[in-house]
Amino acid sequence: MEQIGAGGGSRWSLRRWPAMVKLGLLLVLYGVQGLPFGLQVKTLPIILRKEGMSLSSISFMGVLSLPWLVKLLWAPFVDKYYNPTIGRRKSWILPCLLFSGVVSFSATIITSTEYVLFVIFMLNLAASIQDVATDSLAIDILSNEEDLALGNAAQVVGFKIGMILSGGLVPWIFSQNPRIGCFGMIGIIDVGAAILLALYNEKAQSLAVKDENKLIVSKRTFSQNLYAVYSGINHTLHQPSMRALLLLLFSYKAGEVMADAMFKPFLLDEGVDAESVSLWTGVIGSAFSIVGSIAGGFLSGKFTSRTTFLVFAVLRIFAQLGRAILALREITDDMSFPIIALISFEAVTGGVVTTAVFTMMMMQCHATNASSSENTATYYTSLTTVEIVGKSTASIFAGTLADIVGYRVFFIVTTMLSAVPLLVMESIKQRAA
Repeated sequence: MEQIGAGGGSRWSLRRWPAMVKLGLLLVLYGVQGLPFGLQVKTLPIILRKEGMSLSSISFMGVLSLPWLVKLLWAPFVDKYYNPTIGRRKSWILPCLLFSGVVSFSATIITSTEYVLFVIFMLNLAASIQDVATDSLAIDILSNEEDLALGNAAQVVGFKIGMILSGGLVPWIFSQNPRIGCFGMIGIIDVGAAILLALYNEKAQSLAVKDENKLIVSKRTFSQNLYAVYSGINHTLHQPSMRALLLLLFSYKAGEVMADAMFKPFLLDEGVDAESVSLWTGVIGSAFSIVGSIAGGFLSGKFTSRTTFLVFAVLRIFAQLGRAILALREITDDMSFPIIALISFEAVTGGVVTTAVFTMMMMQCHATNASSSENTATYYTSLTTVEIVGKSTASIFAGTLADIVGYRVFFIVTTMLSAVPLLVMESIKQRAA
């Protein structure tokens, strides 16, 4: 985004804001996006399991995150259509926040299970659209490797703070009625974030870029423009150097996500009370995950994202192995500390790995000069879509596999899956110092 010309408005240009203010803005926006996800993957399984739902049915609730899998479909719209008066990215983010706030408040009034699932789906839809615009905003304002690393730390940390609130802290506080507590909190935060964003005076693209866009549009139909965008990105993604990265994005979270999805039902089935499970996994685990994400941003900036990934992906395998060992033993009342320690260790290693991978994605975006094109949102979204498809696929089939083989074999399988990304990473060369 260019600087505003001479005048009082220039001091509000995002590029002139202190670095920490940029990171704070991203932290808030990504935090809002983490609210429905934390509710779905952490709080909802506990609620549904207490209502007697099977593990297969619980894992099938992963379909509620379908909008995240297909967000590439609307990424070109986010790139091409906006109100210059409001701002290129703000034109999409602001309506999504307001919509999420309204539907969240409605779920505090209509509390049937069917309607709650519908609202979670709609929140995921709004968050997935907002994510496309927020990712593009991040790429607009982050220019070097250190900024990218810290920006991705803010992204992951913000998202996980949202997950802590809706996936652990609020359900723990409102343990008697977690549904109303979570949806009320999400509505308040969404509206508050919308008010904050309304105070931010975003600028549209430069006059030269807008004029160039008008020239292109005048010579092509909408379908031709859409085809040109996707064909160009498809060509880039099919380059030999990209294949290993795409495989990494698809596989690096599979074992961890599957184990996470079934670890909470496992603890419940072993006799641990729901309040403790929410506190351990939703609050303590997420807090340590934030520590890992911050460390991942620092380490990826100081060293390289590839080196950071390799070291902590190995440590993550030991964390997954700990779950397998735990499943082989009988859970007793004096095992609270070892379980919390295991959850914390896994959360730190997973947080570092995630931040390192997201840094690699944004570095790839800069390396292909996508950040200076009109297709920033679409290109970056194509990478994140592969990552989301991999996680969602693993989550959907986790319950079915656990039902078939049992917890003991299941956690051994997830440990083995966590080792696969290490083999893939060996073939990836760091494209930016």
